[in-house]
Amino acid sequence: MKGGVPVSMIRKTVIALLSAIVLIAFSPSLRVSAADDYTGLQDARDQVAAAIAAEAGYNADSFLAFEADLDDLGGLAAVDAMLSDPFAEQSAVDALEADLRQLLSQLVTKATWDAVSDAYIVARARNVTAYTVRSRADYTAILDAVRNVIQNERAGETLTSAQTAIILGAVDVLVPLADKTDLLQAIAEADAIDGSDGSIYIPSTFAAFQAAYDAFATEILAGVAMTVDEIVGNADASVDEAATALSAVEAALTLLALRPDKTSLIADYGIAVEYDLTPYTPSTAPLFTAGLVQVKTVIDDPEADVAEVAAATTALSSLYDLLVLRADKSALVLANNAAIVAYYEERESYTTSSHALFREAVLAYGTYLAVNAAIADADASQAETDALLTQVQDALALLVPRADVDALDAAYRTAAALDLSPFTPASAALYETTLADVLAVILDKDTDQSEADAALVLLDGLSSLLTERADKTVLAAAIADGASMRAAVYSNSSFQILVRRIDAADAIMDDADAAQTAVDDAATAIRAAIAGLSLKSRELVIRAETESISLLDHVTLGDATVAGYAIGDPTILAIDDDGNASGLKFGSTTVIVTLTNGITEELTVVVKAKIQTGTMVFAIVLPAVAVGGAFAMLFWNQRTLAFLKGARIFRRKPKS
Repeated sequence: MKGGVPVSMIRKTVIALLSAIVLIAFSPSLRVSAADDYTGLQDARDQVAAAIAAEAGYNADSFLAFEADLDDLGGLAAVDAMLSDPFAEQSAVDALEADLRQLLSQLVTKATWDAVSDAYIVARARNVTAYTVRSRADYTAILDAVRNVIQNERAGETLTSAQTAIILGAVDVLVPLADKTDLLQAIAEADAIDGSDGSIYIPSTFAAFQAAYDAFATEILAGVAMTVDEIVGNADASVDEAATALSAVEAALTLLALRPDKTSLIADYGIAVEYDLTPYTPSTAPLFTAGLVQVKTVIDDPEADVAEVAAATTALSSLYDLLVLRADKSALVLANNAAIVAYYEERESYTTSSHALFREAVLAYGTYLAVNAAIADADASQAETDALLTQVQDALALLVPRADVDALDAAYRTAAALDLSPFTPASAALYETTLADVLAVILDKDTDQSEADAALVLLDGLSSLLTERADKTVLAAAIADGASMRAAVYSNSSFQILVRRIDAADAIMDDADAAQTAVDDAATAIRAAIAGLSLKSRELVIRAETESISLLDHVTLGDATVAGYAIGDPTILAIDDDGNASGLKFGSTTVIVTLTNGITEELTVVVKAKIQTGTMVFAIVLPAVAVGGAFAMLFWNQRTLAFLKGARIFRRKPKS
């Protein structure tokens, strides 16, 4: 073909391409070397591009190093070439991705670098003269390491930002120099005491102090690896070292114990030794003497400390509390003698029950035998003696003298002779019961004077218990009058009230103990019932639908109220709550009114028919017409006829 590519060349090219495709398809080694995952590299490439775009946000030196390292890799062009190479090996792709990510990790933002740098400058400017030379060296070494990181342009964001915490923590290594004022004062005090003869101290404590003082130059203190003397002479000693040395010196000083002042104890002991023990019981005096021996031991002991001397002083004062005075038993002797007399010789002078209680109390404290033993006991204390005296006196206090009943007996005999026949049986029985009670008091050997006096007062008012029999003459007459009334004449409700009051009066007539007031009230009630009798009601007549009547006007209520109404024919009559009866239709019916006291009243009610309007008019007009006709017939004449014609009353109505 003229002017074109030869056909043979095209054929050879196609054959070569096909051969290459077949070779690649069927050759495993060629298929494995080609990369199949560019995503990581692409992501790293994008982050690098973003970092380049954000150059202003990074530290200048860090970004220059980043650019130089990127140029060494061939720049973004080399990365793009590999991304577009379909035959690039996966290992090469991964290696380039790792290099890019390494470059990114070495970048430091401007904000982070500035913050760390500022903190470093402040830390370098800190005044550390108040700290030990050893700790200042450690502090400087930490800051030097931070400076190396700041000056490393490839340190990276993570490492650089971590320096802030390191800078802040560096101050913790600084150890303040010690103020040895307290230590030097304590050493001076220890030196002075060691140089003295120690006579003001208890010997054993002064010896212990001297041993501790000698150890200041030889004993290595725990935690600081130095002796007390080394710390005192070390200008670079720390606060903890000085505090440890001060504790050691103070511990040595606390070993010292001053000799106590025994002057007061010795004086008190001298008084106690001369104390007269004869007024005290034989058992307590030796206890006092034994206690003095222990006090003398403390006085003679050169090693006795302040606490022991104080305890001996207290113990010496307490020795007096051990002494028990010999008891005064005179009152006990008198009481015991009185109890013996009451127990054996004067038992009949007291009430039986009180003497029995007295005997129980005497047996409880052991009778006169126990009292005599206590009286003979030289070691018995006053408290024990007084306690026993109280028991004897309490026993004597139980005794109650028998009453003088002569006056009571005379009064009883007078009262017993009274004639009781004019009095009611009940009051006479009460009178006799009271007399029996008084007699029991007289005869009872347990009666004391207060009971006898009370019985005498009771006898003085005994007549007030008697009630005279009532006069029932008036009541009997009232009952007779009531019985003469006839039930057929009066309404049932009023008559039943009379019947009930007569029944009540009959019970009072039968009651021999009825009081006069009850008798009089019963007679009055019967008279009132007779006066309240009402005649039986005739038929009650009302007009249907137009009239009503109060049934309560025909019933005697007395103290009761209406419990209910029973209508024989409810279609004829209606009754409201107030007892008003209204007719419903023509007829006659009975009404039974029941009262709350059980009494009933039967009434008959007649209801007349309602008068119709026409009938009413006829009843009125008919008499008028009859009178008018008669009048016309009586006075009829020509003039009347002419008048009527003129009035057109009889004029015919024209036909239409």
